[in-house]
Amino acid sequence: AVNVCSALQSRGLSAADAARVLDSGLALRLTLYVSADDGNSSSSSSSSSEATADSSAGAGATAAGRLADFAFGLQLDDGRCERFSFESHVRSPSSYFFYSGRRRAPEGAGWLRAEHLVVKCPRGFRRASVLLRARGAAGGAAGAAPAVRFGSVELYFVPAYEP
Repeated sequence: AVNVCSALQSRGLSAADAARVLDSGLALRLTLYVSADDGNSSSSSSSSSEATADSSAGAGATAAGRLADFAFGLQLDDGRCERFSFESHVRSPSSYFFYSGRRRAPEGAGWLRAEHLVVKCPRGFRRASVLLRARGAAGGAAGAAPAVRFGSVELYFVPAYEP
């Protein structure tokens, strides 16, 4: 979890200016890269394509046909609750919740980009939490689903979002 207001203050904004920025309705983008491999370093090479990780069950399967499951989520809230959970998210005017559901990454496809855009951040949000979940065998056990790795998880504001 990141206290976004404090992060803006650490970059030189006053508390009042940080609050104004957060309440201005900017768009916020979450991007991450995901890779599925059998544990060998040979399949960790970066893919040059900007392919998006597929949410369909069988599309884009590799010759081996092995797919790894992953999911990601984003929660924005006012930061007042000390203990928060993706399972017990309480909706309020200052909150936002997104969960991708099950996505699939084909083994050996390199790094695939996944993203989510919050078109307009809710007024009053101050904290952002990112959830990453993966299902696969660590070390690539024989016959098991390939291991999932996440990389370059970023949250950034998009000043002028145009669909």
